[in-house]
Amino acid sequence: MMATSAPPVPVPVRAPTPAPARGTGTCPCANSGPGPHSGPAPGAGPDFVAERLLKVVREEISRADTKASVMMTGATAALVLLVGRDGRLPDMPAARAVLLLTGTVLWTLGIAMFVAAVLPRTRTSVDGYLTFFPQLTGGASAEALLPRVALAGRDTGQWAVEQACALGRILGAKYRWLRWGVGCLAAGGCCALAGGLW
Repeated sequence: MMATSAPPVPVPVRAPTPAPARGTGTCPCANSGPGPHSGPAPGAGPDFVAERLLKVVREEISRADTKASVMMTGATAALVLLVGRDGRLPDMPAARAVLLLTGTVLWTLGIAMFVAAVLPRTRTSVDGYLTFFPQLTGGASAEALLPRVALAGRDTGQWAVEQACALGRILGAKYRWLRWGVGCLAAGGCCALAGGLW
C-alpha cells in the first residue's frame, strides 16, 4: 500500500501597504525631540548656572590678582632704573626736573594702586546673609554659623548667587584699582619720557 503525502499548506500573502499621499507623510524627525514629560537636560537648571557663575567670578579674581602682581613688579623695576639713572635733579634744567619728578610721583602712585588691587578683601559694603565672609574672618563660632549653613543647604542656588555677588563686588574693586594704576603709569611714563627728551 503506497503512502500519500499531506497537501502543502498555502503561504498567506500580505497585501501591499498603500503609499501615503503626497504631502500627508510624517517626517521621521518629528518624534526625535524630547517628549512633553521629559526632564531637564543634564547639567541645566538654576543651581548649575549659579555654581558656574560663582566659578567664573573666582577665576576672574585670580586673573586680576595675577595681572596686578605682574604689573606691580615691572613698574617697580622700571622705577628703580629711572631713579638710578636720573637721580641728580639739581643738576638738570628746571623744566626737565619738574617733568621727571611728576612722572616719578605718578609712577609711584600707579604702583601703590596695584598693591591696593592685590590686597586681600574679606567683606563688602552690602554682604548678604549667606556670604559668611565677615563671620569667618571675624572669628565667629560654629553655633553662630550653623543656622546660616542650614539655610544655605536648603537653597544652594541662592547661596551660590550671594557668594557670586559678593565676589563680583570684590572683583569690581580690583579692576578699578587696576585701571587707575594703568592710567597713572601711562601719565607718569609720558612725563618721564618728555623730561628725558628735553
